[in-house]
Amino acid sequence: MQIHPNTKTAWKIVFLTFFVVAAVVVAMNNPFATSQEEQVVFTQFDGNDFELFVMNVDGTGIVQLTDNDTNDWAGAWSPDKSIIAFRSERDGNARIFLMNPDGSNQRAVTPFDITIGGPEYTNSPAWSPAGTQLAFEAYVNGNWDIYVMNAEGGSMTRVTFDPAMDSGPSWSPDGRHIAFHSLRDNYFDIYVAHMARGYVQRLTFQPSTMDVFPVWSPDGQNIIFHSERDGNSEIYIMGSNGENQHALTNNAALDRVPRFNSDGSEILFRSERNGDSELFIMNVDGSDVRAITNNGSRDMHPDW
Repeated sequence: MQIHPNTKTAWKIVFLTFFVVAAVVVAMNNPFATSQEEQVVFTQFDGNDFELFVMNVDGTGIVQLTDNDTNDWAGAWSPDKSIIAFRSERDGNARIFLMNPDGSNQRAVTPFDITIGGPEYTNSPAWSPAGTQLAFEAYVNGNWDIYVMNAEGGSMTRVTFDPAMDSGPSWSPDGRHIAFHSLRDNYFDIYVAHMARGYVQRLTFQPSTMDVFPVWSPDGQNIIFHSERDGNSEIYIMGSNGENQHALTNNAALDRVPRFNSDGSEILFRSERNGDSELFIMNVDGSDVRAITNNGSRDMHPDW
């Protein structure tokens, strides 16, 4: 029996529609179906210690990634969202680890050595724009400095050389600078290391307080950070040259550890304004603040 060409076309459309609908249903039931750009990695206290979780930007779809008897902390997405770097104490001292977005293939990349010349602790991983290197703080020979290494391990290259504590690195989008906070002038202020030219520029000058954890905007024009210059911890923004410093938050609770989204239009941060540590999002001008977590656990140190 001959089938009319129009009938064949109709059946093809029916089968194609079926498969598309099936794919959508599967995707909706997959916690990792949302694009990695729309995922938040964060630290939460699970009742025993701090572990790493991911969730959708609206706070749904929470999935635990690490589960052990020591602290896992400070998750940071790679630029292409394919790897999460984080700090773990599972080997007896703090080291930088990598893992896949679903928590698989967890492996250490910074050295274990606790010897003269080797790091006792490594912390606060930050990806280079190309995703090939990590910057981090390391405690070596009794001092904290900023170091850089290949993302999958290798030798550590020292970036800062001051006897004071240098911590909290953030790579500029052009890969030429690393912002960090330092105790080199007796109080924590924000500095920028100019990699090629080999000098450090101070951006904040606040006596008797702290400006810490700088993060570059995606266009490289601004830096966000948290400061206690107004008596409690608030989120601030400034130009990448240190100009036009002003607060984005203003309340009696702690607001800390801000992170830009990929286009620089929104900022993710943690706050204690609801009584415990929860995660919030606001517009880049400080407007439209809204919570994305609301639970009895401490949610901290997010990245997206």
